[in-house]
Amino acid sequence: KTAYGVYDGLVGAEMGIRDRGDEALAAELAAGREVVGLLIGIPDWARDRRGLPRGLALPADDPDNTWAVFVAQAVGRYAGRIDRWIIWNEPDIDDPDAPGHTWDGDIEQFAQLQRVAYLAAKSANPDAVVHLGAFTYFWDPGYFDRLLDILASGPAARMSSRRSKEPGSPK
Repeated sequence: KTAYGVYDGLVGAEMGIRDRGDEALAAELAAGREVVGLLIGIPDWARDRRGLPRGLALPADDPDNTWAVFVAQAVGRYAGRIDRWIIWNEPDIDDPDAPGHTWDGDIEQFAQLQRVAYLAAKSANPDAVVHLGAFTYFWDPGYFDRLLDILASGPAARMSSRRSKEPGSPK
């Protein structure tokens, strides 16, 4: 498998999804690799003043939910070429000054980000499989369990994840 980063950049110039380019994707697929998309980051056009997606609390089919719009555009663009998507990475790193910090919201907002991503991805590509990203565990050992409790109260992404290695730990 090859990870294919689709960050806060260009589904068309107007959407802002940065990716490795269609040529790179075609080369990976031609080599027989399954490519897995990674959505991490919020496009500037989709951010509110706090740096979170505007309209995140709105239903996934509401055009004012900018995260849903972004996810649907990205997943729809790559449907049939990328059908597995990882949403975010290490949201449990809560220190904005720490390397690897990616999420500025709270755990409930992160759960909503996951729910919306799942619903938007499935609406754009019914064959899409949506996975949670990695968690560090060592930043907040209870984060993942709390997140699962929150997600259990509504539709959720497939519950696959991996734990990142603690800095300095053996490979």
